[in-house]
Amino acid sequence: MKWRPTLRNALLAGVVALSVIPIASATSFIGTGYSAVGSDPVSVTAPDVSTGAGSFVGTWNGLPITFWCFELTQYFYFGVEYTDYTESPASNPDLARLFEEVGGAAGATSTLVKSVAFQLAIWEIRYETTTLPNYNLTPGISASGNFYATSANAAAVAQANTWLQNLPLTSSYSVSFLHSGNEQDFVYGTRPPLRQNLPEPSPLPLLGLGVAAMMFSIRRRASVSRLDQLPHASISTIRALR
Repeated sequence: MKWRPTLRNALLAGVVALSVIPIASATSFIGTGYSAVGSDPVSVTAPDVSTGAGSFVGTWNGLPITFWCFELTQYFYFGVEYTDYTESPASNPDLARLFEEVGGAAGATSTLVKSVAFQLAIWEIRYETTTLPNYNLTPGISASGNFYATSANAAAVAQANTWLQNLPLTSSYSVSFLHSGNEQDFVYGTRPPLRQNLPEPSPLPLLGLGVAAMMFSIRRRASVSRLDQLPHASISTIRALR
């Protein structure tokens, strides 16, 4: 008898075929606003932009993040869910070194001055194209190169310069780059949790357990040895009495 496909079998085969088709996972990126310390107006050159500077807070795929603007030529709106962003490792190692110097998002958002300074430092790393011994955001001097702050809180500029001129050689932070073809790009940094060394057990309890186990083994062998030395009849009697 030949097998003939029925409607039920055909539908089942279709469901199985659909179940093995990979489904692309959508991304969700929402910026809810500036962090608790707020923002401050700044003006920079190359590109010539006047805007607010400070750290942002929001969610990336449902998880809370603190992030910073990376480029100044596009726009971004708070409270809007964007689904076209992609995440990749930031290519410039100086960004990770900056996070290390500052102490991550916690250090960069502890005060308004530090939050603004950290944003200025990120833009300096992003836009400075002049080959210089150090980064510098101070306006009106040749050491500042092509990118600098034309108007900003002086304390924030000084703090940014201090961080940039004391970047460590290495970093434990990973910096992620959030890119969209239509909106502003952003960066955020994370650091793997430190390993916690579990306390080693005290040697005295272990020694006590070892001695107890050894004494039990000796007593057991001695008991068996005495039992084996008794006459066969006595052994049978003892076993019968048990």
